[in-house]
Amino acid sequence: MPELNGVTANLEAPLRETRRKIRLLAYCMDLLLAAGPCTLLCLVLFGSFKHHLLVQEALVGAAVSLYEIVVAMRRGERRGQTIGKQVLKIRVVTIDRRPVTFKDLVLREVVRNILWLPGYLSNPLVLLEFIDPVWVLRNPQNRALHDLLARTIVVDSGAAL
Repeated sequence: MPELNGVTANLEAPLRETRRKIRLLAYCMDLLLAAGPCTLLCLVLFGSFKHHLLVQEALVGAAVSLYEIVVAMRRGERRGQTIGKQVLKIRVVTIDRRPVTFKDLVLREVVRNILWLPGYLSNPLVLLEFIDPVWVLRNPQNRALHDLLARTIVVDSGAAL
């Protein structure tokens, strides 16, 4: 079995793509964990969301991305899991069913932020932010657009290890 940083990937295990609701719930949990404290900090620093909105959105986006990368890079059986994914027993693996590397996670977050960038730049373009999550609804493997471009997939945690 292939091994990466102490994580053994069982490639023979049947892959069960995660259900859409579980994936969405994990994302919401992680968003609260990462964006919540940063949002409160922005309110303390800036007083409201009326001014410096672009700076605040960039800070929150950076906090979420940093959280996703740092937490998912834990060693051992938690590799590829944020706190929300861990609670709901799902994880990110590469499309060839190997544990994700730092490079995979950075690419995944860069792609996600590029897809969400138009919403940060202009309020009318905020609807473009929904292309990525809505892609999950249309993809038979429940993969978001950032998963397709980064060559990753979210699976039940028992399938990857």
